[in-house]
Amino acid sequence: MNNFNKFLITLTLILAVTYGYVIVTNKPWSKYYYQAFAFYPNDFPIEISQCKFTSNSEKQVDYDYYSEINVSDYVAWSSGGYSSQTNKKRFLPDNIYLEYIDLQTKAYYRDTIPLPKSKMEDIFKKAKQKYMLQNLDTYYTRMGLTLHIGIANDGNILVWIGNTDKPKTFQIEVLRTKILPKKFPKQWNNKTEVLMEQVLKNVSEEKLKALEKGIDSTANYKDSIPRGFKNLITNL
Repeated sequence: MNNFNKFLITLTLILAVTYGYVIVTNKPWSKYYYQAFAFYPNDFPIEISQCKFTSNSEKQVDYDYYSEINVSDYVAWSSGGYSSQTNKKRFLPDNIYLEYIDLQTKAYYRDTIPLPKSKMEDIFKKAKQKYMLQNLDTYYTRMGLTLHIGIANDGNILVWIGNTDKPKTFQIEVLRTKILPKKFPKQWNNKTEVLMEQVLKNVSEEKLKALEKGIDSTANYKDSIPRGFKNLITNL
């Protein structure tokens, strides 16, 4: 065997090992298409400062929700929400980082909420097997599912995952938890009233009407289900 052949064999081995490493590292079988919405009850207006997915690995899942959209199908829950949609397959997130102000009680909430990742992956796999993924683009090239982050009163957080397309609509609750209010950040100088005035200047007319109406102290928004979730099921 001459030196050139040895070089080719060595190069082939190096390329094979490199390719294998890239495949194992990227884990394409664990990546999915998905979109997400954050929303809240109509009678419980909040101002979301941050709502994003994070990963426990060094690289953060690059999702932030900033563009407000109209989620008008929801009656028990808000007609305002934040959305994000993937243009390529990504790993499912490990956590939700959430920061918002309750405009009724003037409470400030901030927390990182762990997600049941294995349960979510199981839903994606079963939905794919049963041809229940939803179309996430015009050309039917991205088939995935939708994550809904529901923010109820008293720091109650709910997460559903499912298919919002008819006739295969389904929603599965994957998380129900509660976070506690925090002190306002030091950079805000704890000037709650001044901060609230600034926030209220930017809120929608709908939120202001809800504030004037006042919150129902006996309401359990975490126990209500949006109209769009009428096909809520426990598993696939």
